[in-house]
Amino acid sequence: SATGGSFTFIGPPNPIITGVNPTSGGVGSAVTIHGQNFDPSALRVLFGGADGASAPITSASATTINVTVPVGFAIR
Repeated sequence: SATGGSFTFIGPPNPIITGVNPTSGGVGSAVTIHGQNFDPSALRVLFGGADGASAPITSASATTINVTVPVGFAIR
C-alpha cells in the first residue's frame, strides 16, 4: 500500500505515489493520483486511512488513477 495525504491506496505490486492533483478539494471533487506500479485490476483507494471510505475509481492505468472524493472527506 501507499499513502498520500488523506488517502490510502491498496494494490500490488508496491505502488509508488508521485503526485496528486488537485491538492485540495471537497466531496465529489475529481482527483488524479500519479505514480508507478498501479495494477488497474486490483485497486482500492480509501480516504481517511485503512478504515476510511472507498473512493469511486473513474479510470485507471499503470501510472494514473482518477477517483472522486467520497462523502464525508476532503483533500487538503
